[in-house]
Amino acid sequence: MVTVLSLTAKKTGDKMINNNNYIAPQQLNALSKTYGSVINQVVDKLIFKISGGMTSKRNHAELREAKTLLRQLRYMDSGAARIDEMAWALKTVKEACAREFNIHMEVFDKAAAMLDVDLSTQHIPMDMQRKINNEMQMFGSLFAAAPMAQAV
Repeated sequence: MVTVLSLTAKKTGDKMINNNNYIAPQQLNALSKTYGSVINQVVDKLIFKISGGMTSKRNHAELREAKTLLRQLRYMDSGAARIDEMAWALKTVKEACAREFNIHMEVFDKAAAMLDVDLSTQHIPMDMQRKINNEMQMFGSLFAAAPMAQAV
């Protein structure tokens, strides 16, 4: 049984209401117990492989964000996890596994089924897109300053 906590995000008068669907804590706990350690082991291996590899900065940033989201399945620190973000993280890591290891990981589909989402229809959430774009801009500006420092 899927329990979704839903709030609505609109500015109504002087009230701001959140429009995100959250995974119920019991459901997140069940997902964590069933697939959390396996998913996080795969994520760790994937991050280790691409850290020295030829992946784009964008892919690397996306995988770091996905890793952060999926850490909730191991360390249950946060009681609030958004369904769209968790589904995007599962899809991102699943696709990276297919690309980097040339294997299809069923565990991501099973975890998505527990959340009652279809990974093939998931897109990056807009706020996650903005967060990664901002990170890429900061990343670019950090490395743009290095050649100028050497020129002085």
